[in-house]
Amino acid sequence: LLPADISSVLSPSGPAVLQSDLGFDELIRARITDVLERIDLDHRGKLHQTFLGQVEKPLLELVLDKTGGNQVRAAAMLGINRNTLRKRIIELGIELKK
Repeated sequence: LLPADISSVLSPSGPAVLQSDLGFDELIRARITDVLERIDLDHRGKLHQTFLGQVEKPLLELVLDKTGGNQVRAAAMLGINRNTLRKRIIELGIELKK
């Protein structure tokens, strides 16, 4: 997984903001800093859940795409149980391609 794979998720303005000289950690830090500067203090209670959702959904979608929708292989790549993957697919509203 490369920064370019998820740049549109991490950056509100899409891939144009992506700088090739930044590492993945720096991209994440920049995105978190940007969000923290723009949100009201009252909304910080769900930051952990919000950021995990922003990363988890595209990660699962990309892995499922790479495995041709094979959930057993996708779960193995992710290092999680197939039932856990299925639960997250439902919770995150990921549409499975047939």
